[in-house]
Amino acid sequence: MVICLCFTKKVLSDLSKLDLYKEMLSKSVEFAKKFYQVILYTDSETLPDLETIQVEKRLVDSSDFYFIDDFKVHLLDRVLYENSTLIDVDLFLFKPLNFQEGFDLYADYKEKSTEQWYTQYIDILLENGVREILPNFGNKTYFPPNIGIIKFTNLEYKRDYIVTYNLLKNWIINKGIKLDRGASMVLGQYTLALLNVDNKYRIYYCRNQNTNNNFLHLSGPIKFEKDALKKYLPTSTPKLI
Repeated sequence: MVICLCFTKKVLSDLSKLDLYKEMLSKSVEFAKKFYQVILYTDSETLPDLETIQVEKRLVDSSDFYFIDDFKVHLLDRVLYENSTLIDVDLFLFKPLNFQEGFDLYADYKEKSTEQWYTQYIDILLENGVREILPNFGNKTYFPPNIGIIKFTNLEYKRDYIVTYNLLKNWIINKGIKLDRGASMVLGQYTLALLNVDNKYRIYYCRNQNTNNNFLHLSGPIKFEKDALKKYLPTSTPKLI
C-alpha cells in the first residue's frame, strides 16, 4: 500500500494557519513513513513552503480547486493507483492500517448528517433547489463516512462519487451560491452516504469497527487548540481521543 497526502495552501480560509498545517503534515508524513511508501501531492504555489518535509512530492495543477476536497477527488479521478490510500494531513498512523477484505470503501468513521456542521450547508442547498439535481438530498438522516481515510475498491461506487461530487460542485458554482470551504464536507462526505441510501455498498470504518487500528485524527476544531500536537501526539504511548 502507498499512503498519499495532498495539500495546497490555496484552500486555507486563514493563511495564518499555514504553519500549523505544515507542522501537522510533517508529523503525518513522519508517522506514515514508518510503515509505508508515502507520496505528497501539492501544487507549485505551495511547494516552496514544504521544502523541509522529507518525502516524495508530486505536483498537480490546482487552478480549479476551491473546496477542500477538490484535491482528493481530482486524485481519485485522475492520479491514484489501485494500491493507494489517501489520508488527511491531520491524521497520524501509529501502526499499519488494518483493512478487512470484502468492503467497497474504507473510511475513518461514521458521522451523522443532523450535526450542525452539516445542516448549515444542507439547509442552504435545499433553499436553492438542490433536489433538482439530487432528488434524495436532505430527505432523511444520513450517515456520511469521514474521509480522513479514503480508499475505494468498488470502481462503480468510486465513479458515481466523482460524478456526483462534480455535479454538485458545478451546480453550486453555476447557481452563484456563496459557500465557504467548509461546505466541502457535504460535497466530499454527504454525497457518499447519499449514493448508499439502500446500503448497496459496504463501508469499512477504520475507527468505529473493532479493527485493531491505531491512529489519531485531529478532525474538526480540535487541531486548533493551543499546543494540540504536543497535547495529543504520543512521545511513547499514543493518547487516543
